[in-house]
This record gives sequence, C-alpha cells and structure tokens, in this order.
Amino acid sequence: MAASTITRDAWTNDTGSAASPNADGTVLNNTVLQNNVYARVDELLAGAGSYATLTVGGKFAVEGTGDPCVTISGGVTAGNVLLVRNTTAGTSNFARVSVGNDTSTTRTMLTSLSSTWTTSIHNVQDGSVLLGTGAGGLSIATNHASGAIRFYGGSTPTEAMRVSGTKILINETADTNITVGMCINQGGAGVALSFKGSGIAHALAAVETDTGGTMYVNTVTGGLTINGFMEGVNAAALSLYGNAATGAGDTTRSTAASGFIEIVATENAAGIGANENILVVKDSASTRALIDAEGDLHLDATSNINAWDDHEDVGLLEAYRVLTMRKCNFKQRFAEHLDTHREILARTGVLTLNQDGHHFVSFKGIMGLTIDGLRQVGAKVMDSEQRIAALEQKVKALTA
Repeated sequence: MAASTITRDAWTNDTGSAASPNADGTVLNNTVLQNNVYARVDELLAGAGSYATLTVGGKFAVEGTGDPCVTISGGVTAGNVLLVRNTTAGTSNFARVSVGNDTSTTRTMLTSLSSTWTTSIHNVQDGSVLLGTGAGGLSIATNHASGAIRFYGGSTPTEAMRVSGTKILINETADTNITVGMCINQGGAGVALSFKGSGIAHALAAVETDTGGTMYVNTVTGGLTINGFMEGVNAAALSLYGNAATGAGDTTRSTAASGFIEIVATENAAGIGANENILVVKDSASTRALIDAEGDLHLDATSNINAWDDHEDVGLLEAYRVLTMRKCNFKQRFAEHLDTHREILARTGVLTLNQDGHHFVSFKGIMGLTIDGLRQVGAKVMDSEQRIAALEQKVKALTA
C-alpha cells in the first residue's frame, strides 16, 4: 500500500464580518482564527515550525489494514524514538504497549513499572516486563544463520549469556566443541553450577545453607570438582548411579571389561604411565587408598592401630569364615568359641555384623588379622622346631 499525504484544502476569507458574514468564503475574516488554526495546520502538515511535533492528550487510536498500517519513518543523525511514558509514581502505575490478535487486545505486552510499584510475581518494582498472555507462550527468535540472542546485565551492561543456534553460552561467545549443548565460562569465579533445595538447611559455612551440590573447574590447572553437601544423618552427600536395562551388564573378567560405573584415566587420550595413580580416596587432605596403573590397591596401613596378638588368631579367622558363609555345615563345630570370637571380630573392626546376615569385612582388618595369625603360627612352628632340635641333641648325647 503506497504512502499517502494529507494536504489542506485552499481556504479563502469571507468578505463579510464575523457579525455579518456574506458566506462567500471558507474562513471567517478573523485574524486570531487564522493565526491559531489556519497557519498552525500549515506548519503541522509541513513538519516545521513550532507545531512540527504533534502532542495528543488522552487516547490515540489508529485503525487500518495492511503491512504496515502505520509507518513512522525518517532520516535523522541520531535515532528515532517512540516514547510511551507514565510520569506518575504509584504502587499500581505503569506504562504499557500492547499488541493484540484475533482473541485478545493484550496478547503481548511490554510494560514499564513505576519506581514505587508493589512487586508481585514477575512484576518487579521499577522493572520492565515482556509478557505473552496466550497459550502459545512467548518466543524470542532470530532469523539469520549467524544471528544470536544475547542477554546483558550489570550496572555497566556486559554480555552474560547468548543463545547461538543450538548452543547456550554463558560468559562465552563461542565453543567449537559443542554442536548441541551448553558452555559455562567461569572466568576466575569459584562455582559454575549450584543446586539447591527448599528442604535443605545443612548450616555448612562453605556454601549457602540451602545448597545441596556444586560443580566447577579449577580455573588455574583445570579439572572438574563435584561437591555434595549433606544435612541429614545416614544420607549420602554424593551419589553416583549407573543404570542399564535388564541383562545389559558385562561379566567379562579381562582388560576389555566394562561396568555400570567406570572410572577412566588417560594421558593425551592414551594409557597413563607405570605406577601412576588412577583413583585416590582421601579423608579431607590425607590420602587413605589408591589404585595405580597396574591395578594394585594401596591402603594407608598406618591408620590401622588394631593388633590381635592377645587373641587366638587362627580361631578368629575360622570364626570369620563361619560368620560370612551363608550356608555352613560346620558351624556347630565352632559353636563353643563362636560368640567370643564374634565379639572380638566386631570390636577390633574386622567385621561389621548386620541383622540381615550381610556382614561387612574390613579389608585392612582381615589382612592384619591374617598376618598376625601367620605370625602366631610361625612362632609356634619355630618353637616346635627349637624343641625338636633340643630333643635331637639329647638323643644324640644319650646314644653317643
């Protein structure tokens, strides 16, 4: 639809007077009327003079069809601004631009709330709201191969996030490793992801009390850290699950075996060096257990302070074997000392006895007991050998 221009019809003065017009002109011969209306309309239509700007009080409605039905266009050195403003403060005062469709005149709204607005839901005091009120929601889109949607924040606005195609980038502008996904650039900050729950109140000073977990990378050396923060008793601060369909588990016992949960260490996408540690388990800053590249399990032996020299260690080992066998035909054979041995095994930390019969054994405990048992047996053997040697000497002396 071509643009149109309103032009004023030619006005002529009536040759009569205001009191007695002759009706032979279009305008009364009145200087004030000409100055206040006639000349001002000329200025308005020409876009010049003191009436180059049209100020309309009350409501202003434009009806029309086509695309566009209203055009505001002009070439200026600075910018063109369409201003809709409510200059009155108040708890319910706002300025709004509404765009409607066939079902509602307020289907999409851009609202600016007053500095003393009463904050409620998404309407925040002294804030701005872009709202879609229909079942279709609100879509923000770009229509260019390299067009991104950017989000800025701060007193000196800086880009905080952008959506570029199928990527979400936080504090970052590009990541060639991602086709579909998210990238978070921590910069020099400490936490990249924080997970909270309304029922958490752990009172740990390291994070806010309703934080249940965090994830971040070491911004100097790299590496991912996952933290879990626990409040309750008999709960897990960090849980790792591997889930698969029934029958999908691997029973292979070889270097090619896989598992529901795997821990993989590599150096430049290849195997790690000899004796290098794959997995380390720590008590705070102190390493307590590790597995190296050869598959050896190494434990902090000095943390085991128990010794079993004061007990009959072979009997304890036999009791351990009886207690941990689900079906045992020779329990009665050890019944006389089983209760005593059971108490010693539990007290010294070798065995944790549970009501359901699934007893848990301490690897270091059973190894320590086994070593002490071998020492006891070795001492008895050595004592027997010495006695036998002494008897042999006596026999030789008597038969000499």
